[in-house]
Amino acid sequence: TLAARAAHLIAGGENPSQIAAVTFTNKAAAEMKGRIAQRLAPLGRPGDAEKMTIGTFHSICYKLLSGRLGPVSVIDPYEAEVVAGQTVRELKLNLSPRRLLAGISALKNGVVLPEDKPLAPEAAERYQQLLEQYGVMDYDDLMLQTLACLQEGSIDDLSPFTHLLVDEFQDINALQYQLVQALGQQGRSLFLIGDPNQS
Repeated sequence: TLAARAAHLIAGGENPSQIAAVTFTNKAAAEMKGRIAQRLAPLGRPGDAEKMTIGTFHSICYKLLSGRLGPVSVIDPYEAEVVAGQTVRELKLNLSPRRLLAGISALKNGVVLPEDKPLAPEAAERYQQLLEQYGVMDYDDLMLQTLACLQEGSIDDLSPFTHLLVDEFQDINALQYQLVQALGQQGRSLFLIGDPNQS
């Protein structure tokens, strides 16, 4: 359905470079690009699918931030675990680096942590300080930073999406919802696909 919508917009004269489609995995993004190209092939325009921005929240945020800030360094999950381990040792926390990362990610994404698994505020603060010290962002920071730029209006010229299409909308979290709202407000159309039975 999303591929059909994108092809319809392009066939109707919309600029493919101004259409963004959000998926949850890189594999899904590649499949979507292929489906859109297939739908555009009878029009002789399969290459227009390549002009679209199709990707995960993280990849789209990376593209927008890189356009605004220049090169953006993103820490990979293994390195993030090393930084979390440093945080655990420095603060003498009684939890694993992975559990610390999961808690920090939940907080950044607006997920309420259970009462039996609280996260000390200084742990998240120290982890963030270390990321800044190393000059890197984690994947959640990509979304938070993009949202901040969109909300302050400093990324308008770098967010040329007149049409935003979002797949698997039922699975988005609070931070992703805010991103969809911020990106959608700048465009002419917002198209969401979700299935509450899969939620």
